[in-house]
Amino acid sequence: MLEIEEEEKVEIYPKFDEIIGLEKAKKFIEERIILPYGHQRLRKLIKFRIGGGILMVGPPGTGKTILAKATARGLECEFIEITPADIEGFPGEAEKKLEETFQRACKLPRAVLFFDEAEALFRKESVSSVIPRIKSQLLRLFSMIFEEDRYVLIMAATNKPYEIDEAFLRPKRFDQIIYVGLPTKENLKKLLKLKLEKRIIPQLISLTEQDYDKLSDKLQGFTGADIEKLVDCVCVLMVKNLAEKLKLGNIYEKSELHDEIVNNCKLTIDKIETIIEKERIAPSVSEIMLNEIKKWCQERNIETD
Repeated sequence: MLEIEEEEKVEIYPKFDEIIGLEKAKKFIEERIILPYGHQRLRKLIKFRIGGGILMVGPPGTGKTILAKATARGLECEFIEITPADIEGFPGEAEKKLEETFQRACKLPRAVLFFDEAEALFRKESVSSVIPRIKSQLLRLFSMIFEEDRYVLIMAATNKPYEIDEAFLRPKRFDQIIYVGLPTKENLKKLLKLKLEKRIIPQLISLTEQDYDKLSDKLQGFTGADIEKLVDCVCVLMVKNLAEKLKLGNIYEKSELHDEIVNNCKLTIDKIETIIEKERIAPSVSEIMLNEIKKWCQERNIETD
């Protein structure tokens, strides 16, 4: 018999060391932020520049935003997000908001400034008269942070790098441009296993290593977000099956799962394959999008594998 425990508070973002893949980005963060912050005396001997900018380029759903949030959590610092909505408003409002946001970050012991949909803020051309003013303001604010050697890590994410103004792709703006691509087969396996085990108690999972290998083959081309969608569908099926067995919602509701119920409701590879087929779950990233991003990266000698 298996007792049903009280629902625990779910943490939205993983810890930094729980991020699967993205090793190059994690290495840069370790060297530019974590290491120097923990060794203040070394900075008196070797005056290396801290902070910096990371532009994460890749298709949607590959973990760019999650990495930025996990980085802030790992550094135990504030996560400050700037989105295209922040540049809306009357003339002068966007510039004021940006100025206040950067000043706020500079006053903190350390901070992560994150620009989502970076192409909207750093774009080459725009019919709006706001964008040229915003670009000029941002370039000045970037210089302020980097020249004053502050513990502020600027991170940005885009799936349309070809729309970004080249002025932002230079040293002391985005020092590091990193391609965040689709998960490898091994990382797909790890992602699926991790997400299932976070959402479903072990006693209800009946999947072997061979099952995970087979599923990772079937899920080639999937992003982390696609895996999350699949796991959501799996959880819906599990709840439906368990509710039926437990007769939830009426006087027969119980507080435990008997062995017979557990065995009948276990998650198997057959059930997952049926969900994939029935729900028509497929990769969300098109070949056209992937090729456009890779082409842009290859033209700049940015590794894409």
